[in-house]
Formats: sequence, C-alpha cells, structure tokens
Amino acid sequence: MGDAAKTICPPTLWAQTKDRILLSFNVQDTKGVEMKFEERSITFTCTGGIANQAYKADLQLLKDIDPEASKWDKTSRLITVVVVKKEAGPFWPRLLETKAKQHWLKVDFDKMKDSDESSEDEMPANVGQPDLSQMMAQMGRGTGAADFGDLGDEDDDEDDSDDDEIPGLETADDTPNGAPETPGAEAEGQACNA
Repeated sequence: MGDAAKTICPPTLWAQTKDRILLSFNVQDTKGVEMKFEERSITFTCTGGIANQAYKADLQLLKDIDPEASKWDKTSRLITVVVVKKEAGPFWPRLLETKAKQHWLKVDFDKMKDSDESSEDEMPANVGQPDLSQMMAQMGRGTGAADFGDLGDEDDDEDDSDDDEIPGLETADDTPNGAPETPGAEAEGQACNA
C-alpha cells in the first residue's frame, strides 16, 4: 500500500487527427513498461527517472478506440502512443471522459491539427501564396483603383529628369564680386580651411 502513495501520473501530451490520438508520456529511462488498451481506456505503468519513480496513468477516454490497432513505442526520453479511433471523423472535444482539468495532461500543439485544416498532402501547392497576375489584373478594376498606365514604358525618356547631367557646385569665385551667398558662409569656410 505504501507503493501506491508514491505512484504519480506522468507528464502527458496529447494531440489528435481525424482517425488517431497521439500520446506522449514524458518519462526518462523507463523500466517495466506496461500498456493496456481497452475500448474506452488506456492504462500505462512504469518506473523511470533517476529515482526510479513509479508512474501510472489510467485514462478513461471520451470515446471508443480500436485496441488491436493501437501501438506504442519507447525511447530513452518518452513513451509514444498511437491510438486508433474506432470511428474516424469529427475531432473529440477532449481526450478524457471527465471534464475536470488534469494538471499532468496537456495538449501537444506541435502535433495538433485543427478540424478545419487539411493535411499538407491534401492542400494545393500554392495555398497561402498570392497569385500576382490576378492581383495586378484586379488593380485596374473598381472605383478608385490604381491605374499604372504606361509604367515601365521605355519610349517616354524625354521627361525623365534622372537622365539629366548633375550641375557642378558653385564656388566663391562663381558668385558676383566673390562674396559668399549666405551670411556666415565666409566664417564657416575659414573654419574648414584651418
């Protein structure tokens, strides 16, 4: 009975797809792993970690699973479980039958897919990328739309002021009587020449 008091629930992450539940029990260096799948539950026990802590998770699931098709695997850092839902389709609103929040159970947002999202295989290659030719065609339509006219037309070079030669700088000798054009310019010029 003393061992039961020392048994704790392992930190657990869960995610789902339309036909599977993905679980990760975060226990390092596990020994004596036991996994039992039933139609409405999963039971996981092991010892692990530096202190050989006893872990147990008894998950009473919201809906039925396929115990025969469900599998698990062990690495040195965690136990991963792929649970096959009995009925593929709508996403479960939660994993467990109980609505009470479990401090050791969290959603794995890295693996979770929204029920609205398609898998990457089902998505067209250009989803999320703008169709630039369509955008440019639409720019000329509607009220107040931009009209770029002959933008990029190379025949209109005579009004292009960028092609004109840059005028030279005026020196003090170019101004009438050799006097500076603005007051104080003479003092500035002397300071720069010193």
